[in-house]
Amino acid sequence: MAIRVKEDLLNIDTIHFVDLLYPEANEAANIASEIGVRGMDAIVIQTAKSYGSTLVTLDEEMADKAKTLVRKRDISELVD
Repeated sequence: MAIRVKEDLLNIDTIHFVDLLYPEANEAANIASEIGVRGMDAIVIQTAKSYGSTLVTLDEEMADKAKTLVRKRDISELVD
């Protein structure tokens, strides 16, 4: 089942996976320390920041803390 899920995710054109190498992990750790978010949230924010992407999340606390680092759009703007 896990292999099928992995393959299905890899076949979705709108999902792009990136490697988390030391420089990115280090920046994520700095972001966590600076704005007070936890590990995975810091990685998501760092990735959005690094790629100049807009953060779209249902996690309002993370979005509020990240607003000085990345652009944010509300999910309600994207769904009908």
